[in-house]
Amino acid sequence: TGEVNRREFLKASAALSVLPFILTRIAASGQSSAGGSIAVSTGADPSEIVSRAVDAIGGMERFVSTGDTVLIKPNASFSTAPGTGANTNPEIASAVANLALQAGASEVLFADHPINQPGKITLRINGLQKAATDSGAEFVIFSEKPDFESVRIEGGLVLGQVEIAKICQDVDVLVNLPVLKHHDATGSSVGMKNLMGLVYDRKAFHRLGLNSATADLSLNIHPDLTIVDATSVLATNGPRGPGQIVKLNSVVAGTDPVATDIASISLMSSLGYNGFDSSRHNRYLELAGRLGIGYADPESVNAKITRIQVEGEKEAQPQATPTRSKQNWVPYGSLSAASLAIGTMAFILGRRRRHG
Repeated sequence: TGEVNRREFLKASAALSVLPFILTRIAASGQSSAGGSIAVSTGADPSEIVSRAVDAIGGMERFVSTGDTVLIKPNASFSTAPGTGANTNPEIASAVANLALQAGASEVLFADHPINQPGKITLRINGLQKAATDSGAEFVIFSEKPDFESVRIEGGLVLGQVEIAKICQDVDVLVNLPVLKHHDATGSSVGMKNLMGLVYDRKAFHRLGLNSATADLSLNIHPDLTIVDATSVLATNGPRGPGQIVKLNSVVAGTDPVATDIASISLMSSLGYNGFDSSRHNRYLELAGRLGIGYADPESVNAKITRIQVEGEKEAQPQATPTRSKQNWVPYGSLSAASLAIGTMAFILGRRRRHG
């Protein structure tokens, strides 16, 4: 009868109005692991914020076993003093090396191919040679072509072959230790860009297309852990500076190289700094996501970050990133309202048919 059909339709409409809720919960559970583990730790003590960030994603023992040789790749490109934001903070570098040794590493190596030459002078000025020495590590400087070997990149966008530091094949663990900073060509420089310091001919990346080549490189080099130095961020005139420095006093640790970079730049984009976003700039992140290197959806990544505030921090913090629960329920709530409206209209039409 018409009454039965109308009742059944209303039941179906009610079920439909609940369906978006169910779908959202399913999607949320599927996205909970998107991008792997990411932690942002903020505080005044560099050693403490490194330790707390790494602990939040499983501790250094998750990555380093007794007897391992650990390679730490800082950004040591420029002959600028610590605190200028162009290179990795030496205190952050020492803290990471100490954690690796405490986890049982038999040897810790720092390595980079500095842009400013000679490399020894660059490392003395930026403080990273002393950071390595003070923590009982060795700093390996790449400079000559024999330090590299030609490697084929399978499935790349523009790179077919690239010369990568041989040392990458001889270590057990690779820790990528970039500094978060502005970059005039891509928007910002974080972990994926930092891996260019393991390449012999960086000029080729610019000739082929810096965003595409940066994404391609991560098809071959896979850090076990990325720890981003976001203590003193070079907000303008990167990658060398001098420029505006923003004191975030933060460290970002993650296992997914793409998601970790996205989480890092969001610290600055949330404060309104041009260049630190993945919608108009930093196209290499989107391309890396397409290549399957990591998770590249900013909303999902930022919704799952573990944030740690270390006691004693007095600096201004980045603005809070909107959570997925506040953003993603809007379209589903609209669907539920629409479903209810359909059921109500069906009821009214049914009454008109009976009385008209």
